[in-house]
Amino acid sequence: ILSAIKQVEEGELEINSGEISAISEFYQLVDTFNHMINRIRELKIENYEVLLDSQKVTMQYLALQIKPHFYANVLNMIYSLAETKDFENIQRISVTVGNYSRYMFHDVTELVELKREMGHVRAYMEMQKIRYGSQIMCTESIPDRLWDALIPPFIIQSFVENSMKYAFNTKLGCEIQVSASLDNMESNLILTIRDNGNGYPQALLDNKKKKKKEEGHIGLRNIWTRMNLIYEDGADIFLYNDDGAVSVLTIPYVAIG
Repeated sequence: ILSAIKQVEEGELEINSGEISAISEFYQLVDTFNHMINRIRELKIENYEVLLDSQKVTMQYLALQIKPHFYANVLNMIYSLAETKDFENIQRISVTVGNYSRYMFHDVTELVELKREMGHVRAYMEMQKIRYGSQIMCTESIPDRLWDALIPPFIIQSFVENSMKYAFNTKLGCEIQVSASLDNMESNLILTIRDNGNGYPQALLDNKKKKKKEEGHIGLRNIWTRMNLIYEDGADIFLYNDDGAVSVLTIPYVAIG
């Protein structure tokens, strides 16, 4: 029994005290000890499953926060096109929003390839181009070797959508750049999204230590919470201004194959 207790203190739960004694008190002690260990194992499994369920629900909820207003905007776009009888663009946007929606219903607990996320970004930008034409532009700078890198879904699209919301100016247009690279150790993937708008509010940039816990300029809390659930302390977000808003996301580099 003492040996078994020592193992429990060291974190070993896959044990039982197999000693059988003719003395009823010792027998009861061993039986109670074994029952306690079995219950601890059950509770550990139950708590772990509850934690996983909680994280999954939280991540799905956070992802859903991004969606509703977008579909409202799309419906307004289709309505406007219908008023002008622009059937060609109605067909274009209908196909594009279908492709966009299939990605939006992706399980947010699973990582996706960078190429899939960027395909989603292109679908989003295609819908914006139907509305604004050549006033908007999104360029990519991503090495071929990084297209299969795994990232949380929607993190790039969220920043691109934010740039459209805050950086777009009908006089200057909106230029968005998305790039990807590896750090010097090739252990982290660095995603950079920049635009030509007015940049992030100085109050947000001055409050760097707390920015991840606040709603911020783009629902930063949403993005950071999802990244933190997946990577814990292994990911980071850095914001600064350089002729527009610049967002730098650093996550562990994992690729398929």
